[in-house]
Amino acid sequence: LKGRVARVQSTLPELPTQRSSVRRLGREGEMSTLSQTAILITSLRSIGTLGTMVLAGVYMKRQGIMTPQASKAFSEVSMQITIPCLLFTTALDCKQDWSSNPCPDLGRELRRGWPMVFLPIVYVGVGLLVGQVA
Repeated sequence: LKGRVARVQSTLPELPTQRSSVRRLGREGEMSTLSQTAILITSLRSIGTLGTMVLAGVYMKRQGIMTPQASKAFSEVSMQITIPCLLFTTALDCKQDWSSNPCPDLGRELRRGWPMVFLPIVYVGVGLLVGQVA
């Protein structure tokens, strides 16, 4: 049985992944060192970004820069500009590394994902229905 599984796995094409930190199993079922290193680097980058943001917030609060008005302004910029930009950049998933690979076509991606527009309506409708029943 192990031989059959190995033969089938060897004939399967390797699927493209978004990140290199996807878990890959070796022969003994252990994660490869490269994968562990990629996971560690990704985790440290995330923790470093979070720590930098926290330190910047603490610094601005102590310097008197982060007033309630400034906090509201940052919140508005975040909600009106940066989060919508994040949605588009994650929808396209285009690497900005000066490679010759073309970026996905936004129009094609939007045509392919149009049903996603109705999901919030469904979620709110189900929530209202559950709220009325409960």
